Amino acid sequence: GAEDQPRHAAAAHCASRGRTLIAFGAHTDESFVQNELTNIHNAADAMSRGCPAHDVALFVDASKQYGVLRHPTNGTTVRVPFALLKKNASAATRAFVSHQLLMASLPAYVAEDKRYDYVWVIEEDAKLAQGSWDQLFRKFNSSQADLIAHIRRTRNGMAALLPVARLSTRLIRAIRRDLARIDNRERGAPRRRIHGAFS
Repeated sequence: GAEDQPRHAAAAHCASRGRTLIAFGAHTDESFVQNELTNIHNAADAMSRGCPAHDVALFVDASKQYGVLRHPTNGTTVRVPFALLKKNASAATRAFVSHQLLMASLPAYVAEDKRYDYVWVIEEDAKLAQGSWDQLFRKFNSSQADLIAHIRRTRNGMAALLPVARLSTRLIRAIRRDLARIDNRERGAPRRRIHGAFS
């Protein structure tokens, strides 16, 4: 539908397809996590100069206290009631979310916030072996793919690993709709077994 069309024209000089959210999910309160978040924020700032914005949002577990970890510019911090969400979720949603804080909260967050065309999801334990975050973002920025992630073959088929991945908001909304259809046992709802995020 109209809500699934990109809301921002591509900017040729920065190879961008639209406004992007970088969602950083953290369970732990450690200095190495804060350092990586600061690196990601600096990369987002570099990507946003003269181009559609790359905004960073920090997603944390609402049941925990954080003394070290904070958004580098006191920007958006989303306190996720993770245990409650999982407790009240359907079996399909629990299987989809697995242990991932971001997957528990992103579908609803994206559905309510219509500013973004794409979302990078980055888990707290993700580190780049080489290069920089802005190089990674820039490498895939011109892609219109709904999912950019590491894929591996499992006995149940293909699975996408999401410690670092980029999803279109169109895909996230579709996942949310399909999970609701499974929960409601609607005719024609996806029947394939869900295990973990995007398998």
